Amino acid sequence: RLLAYHSIENIGIILMGIGASLAFLDLGYPDLAALAMAAALLHTWNHALFKSLLFLGAGAVVGGAGTRDLEKLGGLIRRMPGVALGFLVGALAISALPPFNGFVSEWLLFQSFFAAFATGSAGTEMVFSALAAVLALTSGLAAYCFVKAFGITFLARPRSAGAGSAAPAPASLVGGMGILATLCLAFGVVPFVALRLAAPALGELTGASFGWATSLAPLSSLPDPSGGSLPFAPGVLAILLAVGVGVAWVAWRVRGRAAVADRPTWDCGVDAPNARMEYTASGYAQPLEQVFHGFYAP
Repeated sequence: RLLAYHSIENIGIILMGIGASLAFLDLGYPDLAALAMAAALLHTWNHALFKSLLFLGAGAVVGGAGTRDLEKLGGLIRRMPGVALGFLVGALAISALPPFNGFVSEWLLFQSFFAAFATGSAGTEMVFSALAAVLALTSGLAAYCFVKAFGITFLARPRSAGAGSAAPAPASLVGGMGILATLCLAFGVVPFVALRLAAPALGELTGASFGWATSLAPLSSLPDPSGGSLPFAPGVLAILLAVGVGVAWVAWRVRGRAAVADRPTWDCGVDAPNARMEYTASGYAQPLEQVFHGFYAP
């Protein structure tokens, strides 16, 4: 159900892009319309990738632990590490965090909203500013939700016998998740492949020129259809992140494991902490439920 609700969220993001594109066309800005439509089409493709990855992970968890109740899961990263890694990639992608594909399409959509200030219309600027705020809130809530989904499911201790004895996922399923996770990373680092494929359709839909689509380089900035470039180069960002991870790994190896000592966590004098003392999915979500209480149906 959690993943199904997020399908509704992402369809809403896609429709925001399509609606923005139609609005820009009506205002006489085909280049901005093309940018918004590019974001919508790219997010459609990205959503197909990371949501398939997440559903495969959820299927592996349900099949292995025998339950879909988050309150009865936990500790599955030890039983199915490949599934946990794939689900983590999907969670980062759907939360629109770099360097994964969900970030690129939502970032393009943000840029199309901000570009509305070029129209010089106060009403248009107010509408698109509100849309940008809604999109930012949506992205933040998605990240909040998937911290819960991943943390409660895969971390801490098992909260039921089924989770404690969960069957490992078959290699074919883990392999399929690996392919999808790789694509989520690839289209986050080099989204130009998808943009090139979408260029003819975008030209037909908006009337904008897409000659730039054939000259994109992996380390270049994302182009602005009006002729400039947007201040974001996915390939460069990925390289910087990889270098940072590499430096951290080398530093850890140089220090050696001897510098890290395992000690029991202070538990206020409790002799044997158990799963009932862990943070729960309901407890994690409760503050947000209080904030948005007025939006819930009675």
